[in-house]
Amino acid sequence: MSSDVLKGLTCTFGSIAKSQYREYLGHAMWFYRPLKPKSFPSLQLIWPDRAGKFPGQKGFDKQYAKMQPLLG
Repeated sequence: MSSDVLKGLTCTFGSIAKSQYREYLGHAMWFYRPLKPKSFPSLQLIWPDRAGKFPGQKGFDKQYAKMQPLLG
């Protein structure tokens, strides 16, 4: 968790599944093309809803789920 990324919000980070790379990390895949395909690590920034709940926590506001699909 970190409160240094978004002013006034505590955020967390999650690993991005390699199956999501093509859809969400196309430019990064191009940049890292000299490496073996999909061999670089990546993280997704995950922010809470207005009540401070994160996806997966009880009471999380589902309207925020569409704005940040979990890629892990």
